[in-house]
Formats: sequence, C-alpha cells, structure tokens
Amino acid sequence: MLLQNQTKERISDEHKIHEFIEKHKQEVEFRTDRTQAIFGSPQLTQVPVRYEIAEKTQAVAHGGLALIHQIALRTGLDDALNAVPVLIHHLPYWEADHLLNIAYNLFCGGTALEHIEYRRQDPTHLNMLGTHSIPDPTTAGDFCRRYSKEQIDALQDAINETRLGVWSLQSRSFFDEAVVEDLPSRLLVLPHRCTKTVGQSLRFRSVLTARKYCG
Repeated sequence: MLLQNQTKERISDEHKIHEFIEKHKQEVEFRTDRTQAIFGSPQLTQVPVRYEIAEKTQAVAHGGLALIHQIALRTGLDDALNAVPVLIHHLPYWEADHLLNIAYNLFCGGTALEHIEYRRQDPTHLNMLGTHSIPDPTTAGDFCRRYSKEQIDALQDAINETRLGVWSLQSRSFFDEAVVEDLPSRLLVLPHRCTKTVGQSLRFRSVLTARKYCG
C-alpha cells in the first residue's frame, strides 16, 4: 500500500512538473508574439515592484551547472584531471578544482579569469558545487602556467579516455547521430592522440570503430 502511494505521488509530481513546463512554454510563445501587445503607446511602462529577501530560499542564475558538475563527477572526469599532477601540495585545491573552476566560469558567461571573482563571492554558487570556496582569479592564472607541453598532452589524453568511457555507455543509436563536421580552422582531438583536420565529416558507429579509425 505504501509503495502504491509513493508511486501515485511520483506520478502526480511528474504531472505537475510537465504541466508547469507546458504553461511556461505557452507564456513564452504568447509574450514573444508582438501582435498580442497593446498598440498605441510605448511598451516599457511602470508597474509596482516588490522586493523580498528569503532566509531559506537560494537562487542562482546558472542552475544547469549543477547537472554539468554531477556529470563531471559521475564520469570520473575529476579523477582523470587529478591524475595529471602539477601541484606539490593541495592548499586546499586539487588540479580538478582549478580546471573545473575555469571551465565553469566559461559556462556561466565569464570571458576572462577575472570573472571567477563573481562566482567566488556567490555562496549559492559555492553550495551548488558542494565546496567551501573556489580558487581566486590570480591563483587560477598562476595554476595555468604550471603545465608543460607534455603535461598538457597527458591532460588531453586523460580527457579523451574519459570521453571513451562515456561513449561506451551509449546505445548503438547514439553513434548513428555522432557526427562532427564543419569546424573551420580548428583541430578535432580524438581518442589515442588522433587528430584530423577539420572540414572532414567524421562518423563513429562505435567506440571500437573510433579506436580503429584513429589507429
């Protein structure tokens, strides 16, 4: 009986979420249709605004980063990054902390290392990543200069090996759509240190095919 109630509650919650998303889509469609606006006067007007401060509720502008972070951890990407050591001591940050911090800054719209400071001073961002703090911009810049060419190559290999692990979890239909093409003036780094000049279309129907293709 308890299991049935839990199942009903789950279905009800899923229905509410689906209903909320659909209503939001309809609202977006309506608000982006300018023919539905009131004509004859300027559109930006004054309306009553009320500001509130919530003690318990926390919000963040880039909530999707939490999912990206979970993927990085579950695929073992953090361990792969830490496996290419450049730090003698971890005070307290590890290699993955630095690298993911820089990547996450880009995901959040940052265009320079200095923009990491915005994330550093956002407790909600830190809570979302399960950390007390993140490296500051100066520390991030110093960290980047520690890598040698050989270590950068090893780091790329570690990332590619993690990618192979992700690919191995995909269904066969995934590889029917795995096409990389039309990326001008860039190099595509593939498993086993295989690089192909971009402009060619590459299709890998399985991880084994990818390995064979790269030789």
